[in-house]
Amino acid sequence: MKRKLFNLAAALSLVLFVAVCVLWVRSYWVAEGVGWHGRFHECGLGWSRGTICFTRSDAFFGVHWEDGLGFRYEWDRAWDMGGWKLLATARIYWHWAGFSHAYLVPGQLVSRLWTVPIWSVVAGALVLPARWVMLHRGRWRRQERRSLGLCPTCAYDLRASPERCPECGTVVEL
Repeated sequence: MKRKLFNLAAALSLVLFVAVCVLWVRSYWVAEGVGWHGRFHECGLGWSRGTICFTRSDAFFGVHWEDGLGFRYEWDRAWDMGGWKLLATARIYWHWAGFSHAYLVPGQLVSRLWTVPIWSVVAGALVLPARWVMLHRGRWRRQERRSLGLCPTCAYDLRASPERCPECGTVVEL
């Protein structure tokens, strides 16, 4: 059961890897984003120029949005969208290797922005498929050796003694 679960997780991670790679390349031509707009809060996730930006804005002092409640999708060919425009004027708390956190208070709105380079998501999505390949590499090697008439353990030629390897003593199943 654990192996099937791991295989499923590795397959889904591989699909995520491919999808994020496509998003990564696309982010250099089109800035896109999805978000949720509530009455007093706004959350968004956007990607542009190889970066993913998560924004959260909270209104205070009785300010709220009357229109546009619910989900939204935005895209812009101008290479810049809400989060990045805000990031340019925000106070950046920390920034390292493309990761950053910023805080902005324009008027009666508090905005927090977190940016993550897409390469880090690609690397993270590749961990499980890489582990899967490492786990199955030994099995593939043993099957290849068996099909060539070699010992599955040490690759000794078994044409003279097909039942047992004279080099390492491994009993070979026919």
